[in-house]
Amino acid sequence: MVLALAQEQCSGIPAVWSDDEWFLPETAEYMERVKTAGVTLHQIRTNASHTDWFQIQGDWNGIQHYAKMHNWGLVFLGLRQEESAARRLHLRTSGPLFFAQSDDFWHCNPIHNWTWRDVWAYIVDNDLDYNRAYDRLAEIGVPPERQRIGPLAVERVLGYGQIAILKRGWPDLFNRFAAEFSEVRAYT
Repeated sequence: MVLALAQEQCSGIPAVWSDDEWFLPETAEYMERVKTAGVTLHQIRTNASHTDWFQIQGDWNGIQHYAKMHNWGLVFLGLRQEESAARRLHLRTSGPLFFAQSDDFWHCNPIHNWTWRDVWAYIVDNDLDYNRAYDRLAEIGVPPERQRIGPLAVERVLGYGQIAILKRGWPDLFNRFAAEFSEVRAYT
């Protein structure tokens, strides 16, 4: 959806999928549809080796570093204040467009003050494609305001209940993930 907003202003903007090697099957299907629709999609690995996952938690600055390698001056992100207290504080402090000195890069968050209802209204009103994992989240009873699709293999998401949702909605993927990282069973 953020890609659609950016492309309204400047068609042909490339997209970056920060793939941590563990993602929902619907996400891979959605990314294929994005490519088929003619979007230039760069798929990059942004986490460290999964063997070290619990020890080092990976490098989550991959998008900005990748963008700098391509001399892009700005990254568009879908961060919203409604999603968490940390994002609310960050976006209220920095604003929706800010220059991050930590990575020497501009960050634009065009939907910073949108609610989940605003997001879905935009998708429906503009007949946009979306990740069908949201349909599965609704099927298993995750309320719309808690529906998040993000990285599985980042320790900071564990406290948000994402692993329990994964187990309930995608048990086969959960079992493969837990077979590699048995520690996640403590979070379900």
